[in-house]
Amino acid sequence: MNRPDWKLPAGVPRALWHYTQSDEIADSYDEFFEHTELLGFDRQVVSDVLLNELSSESIVADLGCGSGRMVTTLADRGSHVLAIDLSRAMLDTVCQKTPDISDRVIPICSNLVSLDGIATGSVDHAICMFATLGMIHGRSNRSAAVNHISRILKPSGKLILHVHNYWYSLRDRKGVRWVLGNILKGVFQKHAEIGDRVFTYRGIPNMFHHAFQWRELKGFLRRAGFKISRRICLSRSRADKLQWPWLLPSVRANGWIVVCTKQ
Repeated sequence: MNRPDWKLPAGVPRALWHYTQSDEIADSYDEFFEHTELLGFDRQVVSDVLLNELSSESIVADLGCGSGRMVTTLADRGSHVLAIDLSRAMLDTVCQKTPDISDRVIPICSNLVSLDGIATGSVDHAICMFATLGMIHGRSNRSAAVNHISRILKPSGKLILHVHNYWYSLRDRKGVRWVLGNILKGVFQKHAEIGDRVFTYRGIPNMFHHAFQWRELKGFLRRAGFKISRRICLSRSRADKLQWPWLLPSVRANGWIVVCTKQ
């Protein structure tokens, strides 16, 4: 589905738009990520954090739900789940997976920067996993998304999210060169930001992703009214926690799963 640039949703680059509108991407999503170790570990974290918080009256928002791997985990606990994604094809997959619990799964096709259709204080808890926040282009748009999440949550509602760590790029092949170049672009190029990266992904060129510095993420969350209660530093494989997380976590952590509470 082609659109002129001015009609693209806020914070959605053209490559990401093509990604979200692809039936092929949605159809092969589960198979493509079948062996991604993070997807088992983060599911366990979400279950551990929210297990005792959910009831049949709870409403949980899965922001950027993809094909619904977390939706089924949450709905099986008896809660109602807002399955939110920009891809209608992904939401179709969610519905196909959940025929027996369709009364508890509400698919919503929406951009995370524009969640105005969800009422203020209507959601008990929210998750934003698999680096979804970093797929939003532009600092102001990422801030708007976090502010919306805070707005829709009830007081004391929990948010669990995952992001990639910018400084972990130093450990990549040619990582030092890339980081130095990225910093220079962020300082001297008008529309570039430190942490932005474009690459070819699943056959789509110029896919965008933003990796966070810890101070940057912490600032976003605190300004939106969240108190961080737990930071899980991820190992290289992302299959578990980082060993010795107190030792240079800013460089050693592949990314973070963060648990925070709306104040």
